[in-house]
Amino acid sequence: MPTVTADGTSAAAAGLGLTQAELAEIAGTSPGVIAEWMRGDLGLSRAELHRMEQLVEVCWAAGLVLQPQAVKDWLFTPVPLLANARPADWIRDGRAPEVLEVVGALGEGVFV
Repeated sequence: MPTVTADGTSAAAAGLGLTQAELAEIAGTSPGVIAEWMRGDLGLSRAELHRMEQLVEVCWAAGLVLQPQAVKDWLFTPVPLLANARPADWIRDGRAPEVLEVVGALGEGVFV
């Protein structure tokens, strides 16, 4: 799994088409904080950085079974195996391990 850095996260987000507002929503912060972090002007809190790490892990795993645009769409679409919540919301709420289980099910061909 890749290490989370501002540059790496920025590149990964761009590759998936994630906006700073979407990253901020998942990290539980503001788009301005994400912009400053990506410029190197500000550090994220421990909790924000942890959520970014979880997002990168989920996106990396999902990218093994989905096309890049499909990963972004999937993150922001209600998923039945997540009680019809969006994976992005579960990542923000610290439930990335459960999201990764769903990604594993996707990889096994389970319709989620």
